[in-house]
Amino acid sequence: MIDALRVLIAEDEPLVSMMLEDMLVDLGAEIASVVANLPDALAAVEDGDFDCVLLDMNLQGKRADPVAEVLQKKSIPFAILSGGENDAKELGAAVFVPKPYRIDDIEK
Repeated sequence: MIDALRVLIAEDEPLVSMMLEDMLVDLGAEIASVVANLPDALAAVEDGDFDCVLLDMNLQGKRADPVAEVLQKKSIPFAILSGGENDAKELGAAVFVPKPYRIDDIEK
Protein backbone atom coordinates (compact mmCIF):
# COMPACT_ATOMS: atom_id res chain seq x y z
CA MET A 1 0.00 0.00 0.00
CA ILE A 2 1.07 3.55 -0.56
CA ASP A 3 -0.92 5.06 2.29
CA ALA A 4 -0.64 8.78 2.82
CA LEU A 5 1.35 9.53 -0.35
CA ARG A 6 0.15 12.63 -2.17
CA VAL A 7 0.42 11.90 -5.89
CA LEU A 8 0.40 14.34 -8.81
CA ILE A 9 -0.97 12.78 -12.00
CA ALA A 10 0.16 14.31 -15.31
CA GLU A 11 -1.99 12.57 -17.94
CA ASP A 12 -3.85 14.08 -20.89
CA GLU A 13 -6.36 11.28 -21.49
CA PRO A 14 -9.35 11.82 -19.17
CA LEU A 15 -10.34 8.15 -18.96
CA VAL A 16 -6.77 7.10 -18.20
CA SER A 17 -6.37 9.77 -15.51
CA MET A 18 -9.66 8.68 -13.91
CA MET A 19 -8.47 5.06 -13.93
CA LEU A 20 -5.18 6.10 -12.33
CA GLU A 21 -7.03 8.11 -9.68
CA ASP A 22 -9.18 5.08 -8.84
CA MET A 23 -6.12 2.80 -8.61
CA LEU A 24 -4.26 5.22 -6.38
CA VAL A 25 -7.23 5.72 -4.05
CA ASP A 26 -7.63 1.92 -3.84
CA LEU A 27 -3.97 1.74 -2.82
CA GLY A 28 -4.50 4.34 -0.09
CA ALA A 29 -2.87 7.33 -1.78
CA GLU A 30 -4.26 10.84 -1.94
CA ILE A 31 -4.57 12.63 -5.28
CA ALA A 32 -2.73 15.94 -4.97
CA SER A 33 -3.75 17.13 -8.42
CA VAL A 34 -4.41 15.99 -11.97
CA VAL A 35 -2.99 18.00 -14.87
CA ALA A 36 -3.37 17.39 -18.59
CA ASN A 37 -0.91 19.68 -20.35
CA LEU A 38 2.69 20.78 -20.17
CA PRO A 39 2.15 24.31 -18.74
CA ASP A 40 -0.13 23.00 -15.97
CA ALA A 41 2.29 20.18 -15.19
CA LEU A 42 5.20 22.61 -14.89
CA ALA A 43 3.15 24.92 -12.65
CA ALA A 44 2.09 22.02 -10.42
CA VAL A 45 5.69 20.82 -10.12
CA GLU A 46 6.81 24.31 -9.11
CA ASP A 47 4.07 24.37 -6.45
CA GLY A 48 5.42 21.09 -5.06
CA ASP A 49 2.42 20.06 -2.95
CA PHE A 50 2.89 16.30 -3.54
CA ASP A 51 5.22 13.39 -2.74
CA CYS A 52 5.63 11.82 -6.19
CA VAL A 53 4.43 12.08 -9.78
CA LEU A 54 2.94 9.74 -12.37
CA LEU A 55 4.08 11.37 -15.61
CA ASP A 56 2.78 10.62 -19.08
CA MET A 57 5.58 11.54 -21.48
CA ASN A 58 3.19 12.91 -24.11
CA LEU A 59 0.92 15.67 -22.82
CA GLN A 60 -1.36 16.91 -25.58
CA GLY A 61 1.26 16.29 -28.25
CA LYS A 62 4.19 17.78 -26.32
CA ARG A 63 6.91 15.74 -24.66
CA ALA A 64 7.08 16.13 -20.91
CA ASP A 65 10.88 16.17 -20.72
CA PRO A 66 10.90 19.64 -19.08
CA VAL A 67 8.69 18.31 -16.27
CA ALA A 68 10.98 15.31 -15.75
CA GLU A 69 14.01 17.59 -15.67
CA VAL A 70 12.51 19.80 -12.95
CA LEU A 71 11.48 16.74 -10.92
CA GLN A 72 14.98 15.34 -11.19
CA LYS A 73 16.57 18.65 -10.13
CA LYS A 74 14.22 18.81 -7.13
CA SER A 75 14.89 15.13 -6.29
CA ILE A 76 11.18 14.34 -6.44
CA PRO A 77 10.46 10.70 -7.32
CA PHE A 78 8.43 10.08 -10.45
CA ALA A 79 7.32 7.26 -12.72
CA ILE A 80 7.06 7.55 -16.46
CA LEU A 81 3.81 6.03 -17.62
CA SER A 82 4.37 6.00 -21.36
CA GLY A 83 7.12 6.34 -23.88
CA GLY A 84 10.07 4.03 -24.13
CA GLU A 85 11.88 2.54 -21.19
CA ASN A 86 14.98 4.40 -22.38
CA ASP A 87 13.13 7.65 -21.65
CA ALA A 88 12.72 6.58 -18.04
CA LYS A 89 16.41 5.85 -17.57
CA GLU A 90 17.61 8.95 -19.38
CA LEU A 91 15.23 11.26 -17.51
CA GLY A 92 15.89 9.82 -14.06
CA ALA A 93 12.50 8.20 -13.44
CA ALA A 94 12.33 5.77 -10.57
CA VAL A 95 9.98 3.49 -12.50
CA PHE A 96 8.77 2.90 -16.05
CA VAL A 97 5.17 1.67 -16.28
CA PRO A 98 4.19 0.31 -19.71
CA LYS A 99 0.65 0.44 -21.03
CA PRO A 100 -1.80 -1.06 -20.27
CA TYR A 101 -1.47 -0.06 -16.62
CA ARG A 102 -2.02 -2.60 -13.88
CA ILE A 103 -2.56 -1.72 -10.25
CA ASP A 104 0.52 -3.74 -9.26
CA ASP A 105 2.67 -1.65 -11.60
CA ILE A 106 1.21 1.58 -10.22
CA GLU A 107 1.90 0.46 -6.65
CA LYS A 108 5.64 0.17 -7.47
